[in-house]
Amino acid sequence: MAGQHISQGAVVLCSLPAANRDPRAGTGDEIDLERASSSNLAFGYGFHRCVGAELARMELRAAYPALARRFPDLALEVPAEDLGYHAKSIVYGVESVPVRLR
Repeated sequence: MAGQHISQGAVVLCSLPAANRDPRAGTGDEIDLERASSSNLAFGYGFHRCVGAELARMELRAAYPALARRFPDLALEVPAEDLGYHAKSIVYGVESVPVRLR
């Protein structure tokens, strides 16, 4: 796998925090809201795909536009580079997202 020998019977784990953040396959840590969505590992794959994945996607497709309509001036309260990320977690994400509403 990727030039590495894996012995028969060895356990191989996927690093969820690293999934979809490889700069060779996209923008890495950069957020690009104009980027076309592609397949990702956030909801698993194949037999182990999350049964709630499509419901989550539908909810977000409704929630984000509703949030933008309700709060058109919604903005980060701090610079994006100052957001704190989970230090030790198998799930990659921010600790909090302070926003300003007007």
